[in-house]
Amino acid sequence: IAHRVQVSGKAVQNQELAVTTVAGLRIASVQVNEGQQVEQGYGNMSILPDVRQDLSDIQIVMEWEPSEESRSAAVYKSQFAEDKAYLEKVKTGLARLENLTFSRAARREDENLGYTGTDAEGRKFQMIFFLRTGEWNYTTFSETAAQLKEETAREERERYENWMNSVGLFPEGAAFSIQNGDTLRWDASAPQDISVGKEDFQKGSILIQLHESGAPVNFFYQVTWNRYVATEELISQTQALEQVQKGNFEQYVPFQAGDMLHITNCELTYVYDTKGFYQPVYEFSGYLNQRENLWTCRIPALPQ
Repeated sequence: IAHRVQVSGKAVQNQELAVTTVAGLRIASVQVNEGQQVEQGYGNMSILPDVRQDLSDIQIVMEWEPSEESRSAAVYKSQFAEDKAYLEKVKTGLARLENLTFSRAARREDENLGYTGTDAEGRKFQMIFFLRTGEWNYTTFSETAAQLKEETAREERERYENWMNSVGLFPEGAAFSIQNGDTLRWDASAPQDISVGKEDFQKGSILIQLHESGAPVNFFYQVTWNRYVATEELISQTQALEQVQKGNFEQYVPFQAGDMLHITNCELTYVYDTKGFYQPVYEFSGYLNQRENLWTCRIPALPQ
């Protein structure tokens, strides 16, 4: 099966190249200026079910008309997905900044890697890295955080921004605010429509809460650094709807006989795959039986 993509970057500028499916794995073949071949395979999508939904005893009611038009959309990849050097840089840098002592053992659960240890004042902490996206969380499990005085907030903001800049973690143009009087917060906004873009971008939030002593209670780094990879042709909304009608989507609560599924809309959004690629997906929305019972499902937009 052949698809068409457009790729760009430092070595490649807007070249159209073929993508083929080999043994079920989608491979993008990128021709760089030096004549080298760079192959990039996308990962699996967690939104695909192990077993299809049984729709034999339900009725699907269409309150929305799908489009048969074909379109293309950008694909991105988390810059820090499965990046062990990045993980170690963050872990080591935070330990120096806050005088943390990490235990030697790390624990991996699915796509997350967890560490434990003690802070400078002897409190136990846990640090979790989300390997698919490059996000991470630090917590001491305390239920309370200190209220921030204006001077303290200003000093701590400067200290953390300096550290994040020094290790390449501070998102460009992030907006700062103080939330609930006890949380330092930075927000990075993605471009309005990333599906038509070809630029790298960051998105997400950083939240820090402190003890009275100034040691961190929580440090939630929920920012993803997304690198543009390619522009690919997508399946149409009609083709995606066919997958919904076949029950090829993830749903935790099974349908019951006599259910009426009303589909009211479909939008293009994005989901990280198992290799950290930020793939376009179609998100269908509607309701089950009654309007207050909201329903959504997601279908991969790239040909499978």
